[in-house]
Amino acid sequence: YLWRNVLIDISDSFTCFDCLWFNLYTNLLSRSKVLLWIKEKNVFSKKYIFVPICLRGHWSLLILCHLGESEENSINPPVMFLYRFVFDIYVVEGRGEKEEGISSIPLLIPQVPQQGNGSECGFFALYYIYLFIQTAPHSFCLDGYPY
Repeated sequence: YLWRNVLIDISDSFTCFDCLWFNLYTNLLSRSKVLLWIKEKNVFSKKYIFVPICLRGHWSLLILCHLGESEENSINPPVMFLYRFVFDIYVVEGRGEKEEGISSIPLLIPQVPQQGNGSECGFFALYYIYLFIQTAPHSFCLDGYPY
């Protein structure tokens, strides 16, 4: 609903993975299929990629920023949150980055409000997607982080 109704005019800069993809990715038997689905999304052409993750009944939100940019790019450096998942995305796309270079991409953990009970995490994840889209800078850099 959020993707269909809020993001129509900015969908060239954003993409969102299905919430089941990360769980399927963690299963070695389905990992290659998930990576093929991801390849079809052209993630390296997007500024921001939203990956909703549900593990053991708890929702989290992974936002990947500027994966298509070089790590030497001081204006739009790539930022990632889960190393192994991101490394496999680079490999399936046939990018030439070395594993050491990908592991040097910064891990950012913004200080955001958390739910006060055990049942609202999904709503928080959706709300953070919405807020990020509303305030996402044209060029994400570490100098002004957090915005």
